[in-house]
Amino acid sequence: RDTMEPTLKSENIIFVEKTKKEALRDRIYAFTTTHGLFVKRIQRRVDGKLDIISDNKDYPSQILNKNELEILGKVISSFGMVY
Repeated sequence: RDTMEPTLKSENIIFVEKTKKEALRDRIYAFTTTHGLFVKRIQRRVDGKLDIISDNKDYPSQILNKNELEILGKVISSFGMVY
């Protein structure tokens, strides 16, 4: 999907730092919900909830409670696939 373009393209390989499992800052994280696996920008709100943000502005942001997702790790780098 193109939800993180232009930052990440759907064919990019991403590297995830699995020791960073809490959203402390505005960063891109890999996480799961009951709806599947996602890679999105997460921002912590003052009220403790999380803004889930797509860099592609065609997709609206969402607000989730911390218990509605499991953060797998912080995305630390990516590169395009070579064929």
